Amino acid sequence: MARGAPVIDVIMPTLGHMGDLTANSLHHLPWPYNLITCGERIGWGQAINKCLEQRVEGRDAIIIDDDVQLLPETFEGFERYLPYGHIFGFKLYYPSGGLQHDGGWVSDEGGAGHIFSGSDSPSYVAYITTSLSYFKSELFDIGMRFPEWPGYQWEDVAFCLEAERHIYNVVYVPLKAYHHETATKRHLADWGARFNANWNLFKEGYLLDCRRLAAKFGPSRRILLNAT
Repeated sequence: MARGAPVIDVIMPTLGHMGDLTANSLHHLPWPYNLITCGERIGWGQAINKCLEQRVEGRDAIIIDDDVQLLPETFEGFERYLPYGHIFGFKLYYPSGGLQHDGGWVSDEGGAGHIFSGSDSPSYVAYITTSLSYFKSELFDIGMRFPEWPGYQWEDVAFCLEAERHIYNVVYVPLKAYHHETATKRHLADWGARFNANWNLFKEGYLLDCRRLAAKFGPSRRILLNAT
């Protein structure tokens, strides 16, 4: 069990077209869980926040896209990382075998991106993607929420930077899952236009955070974590 909690809240924004891929792999979670979904055609951050309205205070939460496939090993040994952070991201692969995410970096100019080092070492990073992520309850219990921008990207980077303002740690763990990226979202006519619609809003609100963190977490940088 995660930190003694009997149940984990699993939050799955779906944008109105929930696939079976993720639902059929949730049995790989090592905890009892309560699934909360939002199928409204709204911005990604707003959809996550709408789900958070239904979570139970004191419960840790997993946020997962409906195009992520959990594996038997995705949470194997995960609990040993819990003392080191507050937000946790995973090693995501495309079904073809290519690497999709292994932690994120930020730049002085307000940019951000995946590290793509293929690291098998747990580490502190600037951000992780909410495509598959684990959050300790205290973040949401104190009222933290995702920015409600119109598009489908950057809100996870913003949330992590906001958490780091409050001295919360973001940790990448080298545990594998598959990300069938946009597999359940390509039906949306405006998907391409809205995918990067939030970048200017992110830069306006978080440029100073990027500059503050770039010395530690600039392009391709991570801080290795000595987890036993």
